[in-house]
Order: sequence, then structure tokens, then C-alpha cells
Amino acid sequence: MKKLIAISIVLVLLGPAVFAEVAVSAGVHGVFVPLEVENIKNQDDNVNAGSVIGWGGDRARYAQITFAGETEDGKAGFKTQLNVNENATVSLDDWAGAWVKPIDQIRLTVGRYQQDDIRGAIGANDGWAMAALAAKGEDNIFSRFTGDIGALLDIYPVPGLGVHFNISNLAGTAYAGSANVTPAFRVYERFQLAVSYELAGLGLIRAQYLNSDADGVNTRDANGRRIEAAFKFTAVEGLTLDVGVKVPFRYKLQDDFSVSMAPLNGMITIKDYRTAPWQASVGASGTFGSFGIWGRIDTYFLGNERVNIETPFGDYYWKENEPFIVAFALEPSYDLGFGTVGVYFAMEAASDYKAKTDVPLLLLNQFGQTGDHTFGGGAQAGFGAWFKIPVGSGAVKPGIAYRVRNNSDPWSFYGINNGYFSIPIEFDFSF
Repeated sequence: MKKLIAISIVLVLLGPAVFAEVAVSAGVHGVFVPLEVENIKNQDDNVNAGSVIGWGGDRARYAQITFAGETEDGKAGFKTQLNVNENATVSLDDWAGAWVKPIDQIRLTVGRYQQDDIRGAIGANDGWAMAALAAKGEDNIFSRFTGDIGALLDIYPVPGLGVHFNISNLAGTAYAGSANVTPAFRVYERFQLAVSYELAGLGLIRAQYLNSDADGVNTRDANGRRIEAAFKFTAVEGLTLDVGVKVPFRYKLQDDFSVSMAPLNGMITIKDYRTAPWQASVGASGTFGSFGIWGRIDTYFLGNERVNIETPFGDYYWKENEPFIVAFALEPSYDLGFGTVGVYFAMEAASDYKAKTDVPLLLLNQFGQTGDHTFGGGAQAGFGAWFKIPVGSGAVKPGIAYRVRNNSDPWSFYGINNGYFSIPIEFDFSF
């Protein structure tokens, strides 16, 4: 959002006057759908209407108000962001933090923050949302730094090189007045360490290790441990291309446990592990004269769950390989001068996936499982067009959209065969 209101204020702090500029900005977002027709296989059509407000976070937001300021010398500052949510509440989900730069090469940020200096550069677009598919954002390429009462240290020892150390949760200290103090080693287990380097005239390369982004007692066994690497290519004028990969570590789905199996005359021990899917993502956005282009390709692969079963007469396993998933979206547009017209196509498809085991039939029956078997995959796609009309400090964008789903086996995010036709009217404004 653009900084459209700047208020200069004078702060008197026990002595000489200190001049600071405090910026106040706001943004609103909403979608009205006067007509949606849902066509479900072997059922009557459903005709609906409604509205959607907001974006991001745990709750839909329809307005965001930001206060930010810094000292005259640029050595310290703050940022507070108020989110007005659809459930008529106001929250500080994103920013309520402060920063200080004792020297130009070091910056320390504390509080609640979302720092995006080296985050993925290509986010989800409106066409993807209009197609009602699961949008892939900037974090799919390279994860941002977030802090929930955290601390982020940015060090720039030489021009172009950055070292970033983030601790995402420092709540629970006696200093903060908490009755539930957290041992230091538990705090520092949940860290994020990144290195970035700006290649002059070419782009930005970055890599990071996240020990965990999960709220687990022991982050070594929690979901979220991974390595990420990305490269943002900016050598072509008007074009940004960002490529990122994520390599996760195996984690425990649950604590090990033992059960007694009467037919086996003994105890068996269950160890349940999962490896989240690897990810590879590519995003591109560019403007060449009146012509604009946006696109994303996101893939997920090699995810699996493995259960090790230790028995008195041998060790066995049960393993389920997760599907290979690919998501693709493309949105070209053209600026007519009095407005911009665009079309889009988005799709997501999952392969069949398999479960394998060497567990004897007697044990499988005890767990209610079968032997080797295959699950069906599926696909969904959406396409449509829109026309964006500038209005004041924002725009209104009516469009048409159609989405289809098709799958051979009812799966979590594919559902049954159906289609949706809708007429969304979207608006965005900044103040």
C-alpha cells in the first residue's frame, strides 16, 4: 500500500525537540459475487450469491491500517498494523514491533513483525483467487521472517551480503512478566538462519535453514524443519523471475507408543514418521509497454509417511507415498489506457499415489489396514477474464470465472465432480 498520508509531529523528550515523520496508510479489499451457479454431477444446480472480504491470515480482513515512523537520523523506528477482520474484531496479527540500527551494517527488530526483504518476490494473483484454487504465495518460493514476540538480527558486513538470524517466539520469560517461563534452549531451537547476496545487475541469491515453524515441545521432532534456496533474476528490464526450492526433514507425526496384541502374545512398538513434500516453485511477473504477464508453477513431490512396527518376532513397515502435485497459473493483460483487460488460466493436478507394506496379514487386520494399494489422484482448473477500471486511489475489477473439478477417488481437496460459474466484482483501495 502506498504511503498517502504523512504527518510531521514534534516529540519533546526531556530536553531538545526531536523531529520524526509518522506515516499513516490504509487499504481495503472486497469481492461481491452477485451470481454463482454450482453444477454438481447427478444433482440439481445450486444458484448462490454472496460476498468475500479480505485476504490472508487466520481471518479474512477487509481493511488494514498501518502506522510507521522513524527518528530523524534513521537509526530507530516502529511499525504497527491494525487488521480489521470480517468477524468485527481488530487484531495485530502482522506488525507491532520496533527496530534499531546502532550502525548502518546492523539492524535489530523486536516484537511482532513480518520482514520481507528477501522473501519470495512473486505472490498469488487475482486470477488464481477468482478461479477459487488454492493460491500459492511468496512463501512458496522463499519464506519470510516472522516474529510472534520475536527478534530478528540483520547484518550486512559488506555491500550486497546479508546474514539474517530470526527467533520467532520469545514469549514466556520472567522479564516479560510471564508465569510460564521457557528454557533458553527451547527458545533457540526454533530459529531461522539465512544468507543473501545481491549480484549486481543480475539478481538476488538466498538460502536459509529453518529449524522449525511449528509450536512443538521439541522442535527436532516437529514439522517445519527444512532447507530453502532461491534466486531472483532481475537482469531483464521490466521482468522479475524468482525460482525457489524447499527440502524438508523427516519428523514424528506422534510420539512412539507400545500396544499389546493378544493374538501375538506380546507388545509391539509403533514409530510414526512423515517427510513433508519437497517443493519447487517458479514465479514470473513483467510489464513490457502496455502488455503485462504473470505466471506461476508450483510442484510438490517425495512426501511420504512411514510407520515402523517393532514386534517380538521381527520389524516391519507401512509406507504411504504422497501424490506428485503440480499447480500452474498464467495471466496475461493489456493496458488500454482507460482500463486494463486480462485473462487467466489456473490448474492443479495430483497423481495417483500408493501405499506399500511388508506387514503380515495378521497385523494388518489388527490395524484395520490392507496390503499394497493405490489411491486415485485428481485435477481441478479455472479460467476467466476481467476488466480493471481505475477509480480514485484504487480500482474496481468485474470479471467472469469458471472452475471445474474431476477426480477418480474422493480426495481431501478435490471433492466430487462439479463445476462453478461465477461473476466476481473485486475492489481494492489505498489511502
